[in-house]
Amino acid sequence: MLSKLLKHDLKDFSKSMFIIYIALIGLSLLTKGFELLSNNLQIFNVLYSISIFVFILAIVLAFLLCFIISISSFYKKIFKDNGYLTNTLPVSKKNIIFSKLITSIIFIILTIIVVVLSLLITFYTEGIIGDLWNSFTTALNESGIENVGSIYVAILILILTVFLQYVNTLFIFFCGISIGHSFSNKKLEYSIMCVALIYIALQVISSIGLISGFLIRVDFTDIMNNNIPMSIDYFIQIFGIACGINVISITTLFCITNNYLKNKLNLE
Repeated sequence: MLSKLLKHDLKDFSKSMFIIYIALIGLSLLTKGFELLSNNLQIFNVLYSISIFVFILAIVLAFLLCFIISISSFYKKIFKDNGYLTNTLPVSKKNIIFSKLITSIIFIILTIIVVVLSLLITFYTEGIIGDLWNSFTTALNESGIENVGSIYVAILILILTVFLQYVNTLFIFFCGISIGHSFSNKKLEYSIMCVALIYIALQVISSIGLISGFLIRVDFTDIMNNNIPMSIDYFIQIFGIACGINVISITTLFCITNNYLKNKLNLE
């Protein structure tokens, strides 16, 4: 049944996101065209500068809209008019949550791919990829870091941290909306309040966890002497703690959301 939910959610999501993807590719082609023509007429140089600004703005909006559509889909399909159909389906609440989550992850990955493709169309010149790679390897060699492999580990953990943070933010909204709609009235107001309170609580907990990890690694005397270690291993440890905090947070918020949808659902 999860596959059928996913098929339906992916179809609904694609209606909005594919328009955004086409717009991004179109803007990148337009910007590239203005760049090629900017050497001939001054007006195209001006248009190129404007299109660069619009293109960058479109990239930001693409990621923002992907997130907003994810939250909107969860809200409308479970708590608004479509909620009566969704909640009468012979499927568990956790599968409904998983379907919304997986759909959002798929489209954020697609958005990243489209953005990278658009950037390549806009800024690609012959040899640019090789130049970027050479600059990266040169910077590694000049950094003096003996274990270069730790750099790649740090990059992977950073990417994982960003991914988990995105999922965690989704669940903050999923959980807050679910709790807010357990009330008999003013559901939207309570949902917004719950999202804000959950966010603040998690920020406090995350800060305590990261500071604790920092203090475990750094001696108080080193802090007083401004002798704080800045090695790659240190950053890997901090990112690792952040990943652990996010995993615990995601698991907790999922359980709370699932419980409210199963036992305390109150449709409008």
